Amino acid sequence: MKRIIAVLLASALCFFSFAKELSDEAENQVQKFMQFRMELSAFEKSEDALKAIDDYETQLWADCVDFTPEEKLVLENFVVLEKYNYLYKDEKNRKALCPVMQNQKNKAENWIKESLQEDCSKWLYCTCADLISCVMSFSFNDVLKYGINVRKFYEKAISLDTSFCYASLNHAQWYFWAPGIAGGGRKKAEELFANAYKIARTPAELYYTGIFYSQCLYENGKKDLAKTILDVAYNQFPQSLYVRDIKKYNQEGDSLFEANRKMSKLEQTK
Repeated sequence: MKRIIAVLLASALCFFSFAKELSDEAENQVQKFMQFRMELSAFEKSEDALKAIDDYETQLWADCVDFTPEEKLVLENFVVLEKYNYLYKDEKNRKALCPVMQNQKNKAENWIKESLQEDCSKWLYCTCADLISCVMSFSFNDVLKYGINVRKFYEKAISLDTSFCYASLNHAQWYFWAPGIAGGGRKKAEELFANAYKIARTPAELYYTGIFYSQCLYENGKKDLAKTILDVAYNQFPQSLYVRDIKKYNQEGDSLFEANRKMSKLEQTK
């Protein structure tokens, strides 16, 4: 009997050892980057934000010399993703941006594939899903090709940590944008956004979950609650020009999502 228990314990320890977590130092760097992302919203011009990212990146690599290759890849993914957010706004940058995002996506995907039985960190699954989403923005064919993979990676991250706010928020966004035929839906998205908001702890988590949960509520006709939640996001960083713009959209009768849809249609007619 004792031998059976010992075998079961050994098996359990072996199983749990597969799930990697970032070191405390690397996790701290990720959380610092989340705060930095929020603070970037105070910049009026994309070029100023990009300069701030470059400066931050220089210091980041100086601070992370002793990190593992996977930890460095997670942080590298975040830097590339944040640059994408600002470069994509300028149509002139988009053509050159596509291969950059494709290359970074491949690096993250290959790392996961080469890990075989051993789980990667929850942050790597999430940033890989984020990169795939960015690549999808360049081609409708890629939406069909990769869309389900994005959801699966977020769900994998959540399975490793059910209180993982970042994954829960992006999982909710997948359901918001996915067509009904693929399992998406605004009602389901609202439930998932509400959960992400509920488990948010840091100012950056409250900021981002508050923004997207509020705008889903707005689209679902719950405008009073949407305003309350958006005010929580605003209070995390009152200097945010992004939240200022969202408040303006809402006052004019549009959600952030609808404003983005209109902007996209306007660009397509140019």
